[in-house]
Amino acid sequence: MTSTEKHLEESLRSCLRTIPLYEIGAGKVIADLGEQAIEQFTLETQKLFVVLSLPSELSKHANTIEKRVQEAMNSLLAGRSLALVLTSNTQKTSEHTNRRRPPTPTKRKGGIAKVKTILGVASGKGGVGKSTLAVNISIALAQITKTNGENLKVGLLDADLYGPSLVRMLALNKPPQRNEQGLLITEKRFGISALSMGSMMKEGQALVWRGPLIGRAVKQLLEGTQWGELDLLLLDLPPGTGDLPLTLAQSASLDAALLVSTPQQVALYDVRKSHSMFNKLQIPVLGMIENMSLFQCPHCGKSSTIFGSGGCEEEAQATKTPFLGRLPISQDLQESADKAKPIMAIEKQRNTSSTKHYEFTATAKKNRNKDSNNITIIEKARTLHLQQIRKNMRDIASNLMLEINARAL
Repeated sequence: MTSTEKHLEESLRSCLRTIPLYEIGAGKVIADLGEQAIEQFTLETQKLFVVLSLPSELSKHANTIEKRVQEAMNSLLAGRSLALVLTSNTQKTSEHTNRRRPPTPTKRKGGIAKVKTILGVASGKGGVGKSTLAVNISIALAQITKTNGENLKVGLLDADLYGPSLVRMLALNKPPQRNEQGLLITEKRFGISALSMGSMMKEGQALVWRGPLIGRAVKQLLEGTQWGELDLLLLDLPPGTGDLPLTLAQSASLDAALLVSTPQQVALYDVRKSHSMFNKLQIPVLGMIENMSLFQCPHCGKSSTIFGSGGCEEEAQATKTPFLGRLPISQDLQESADKAKPIMAIEKQRNTSSTKHYEFTATAKKNRNKDSNNITIIEKARTLHLQQIRKNMRDIASNLMLEINARAL
C-alpha cells in the first residue's frame, strides 16, 4: 500500500468512526464502539467495501445509517463507490462489550416455511471440490433412515451463481416450471430436490449482477420455490469471503455452515477467513471436511499426499471445530460429476477409461493372459477404492447429522 493509499484509508476510517447518529438516539455509537464496529474495511481502486457491526436495536434504522455514512464519506471517496453492509450484534447501545448471544432463529417464509434446517456448504477458495462434495453429501444424507423408518428429505440449491455447476452435475437442463401459486418446482435427482439458476441461463452466459442483487435473487429462489417439507436444505455457496458470499450468508436464513478444504496451507489460509466470516455473522460452523487428502495410483496401488496431509484436521482442532472426515482425489468422482452420475448414486462398478489402456490389440495377443490378470487386479483395487469413498461419504453424512441433532437445529 502506497503512502497516499494509507493516508486515504486512515482518513476514511477516522471519518467513519465519528459519524453522528443523534437523530436516531444513538449518539456517536460507531465512535464509541471503535474498531469493534468495523468488521471489514477493504479499499480497492474503484470501490470501498465496509461491513459495520452495530447493536441489534439499530437495525430498524439501517436506511438512515447507510444514508448518513454515504453523505459523510462521499467527499473522501475520490470517485469510488461505497459498498456498505450492516450486520447486527446483540449488545445494547450503552453497553459496548464483546459478549454476543446466539442469533434468534429466522422465521421461514414462502417456499421454505416447512424446511427444518438450512445449511451452507462453503470454502475459502475455489477448486477444492466443494460442489462435487455438496452433491454427493446431499445424496448420502437422503439415504439416511430416520427413527420413523423414512429417509431424510433433502434439498440442494446451487447458490454459486457466478459458477453454477450443478446444472451439469445433476443434468438440470430444463428451466424449472411453476405451480399454480407461481412457485418454482424443483427437479428430483437421486433422491434429492434440486434447483440451480444455471438452468435458467443460456450455456456460457455470464452473470454480471452485483452481490446485493444476487443476494436478493437467492432469497427469492429460496422463498419462491416449492421445497415442501425438508429435513435439510443445502446451499452450495460461492467460494471466498467477498461481497457475494457475505451477502448470501446474511440473506439466505442459514442455520449453520459446513466448510470444505484441501490439506495444503494455501487453502487453509483462505478457509480461516470463511470460518471468521461465519463467526462474525453468528452462524455456527458444524464441521470441516478435508477433500483431496491423498491420491492412490490405480496401477500400482501406492498413495501420495499431493496436497500435504492432515492440515484440515489440525485446523479443525485449532478452531475447536468438529472434523467430519476426509476424501481422496478420485478419477471416479471427477468422471461421475462430468457425466451427471454422482458416485453416491452408483452402486455398480463402471467400465471407466482407466481400464481401456488394457484393451487387447492384434499385436499383443501373445500377452493376453498376462494383461487379463492385470485387468482383474486393477478392477479389484478400483472397486475397493470406490467402496471406501462411499463409506467415507456416508460417515461424513452421519457425523454431520449428529452435529445437527446435538445442536437441535
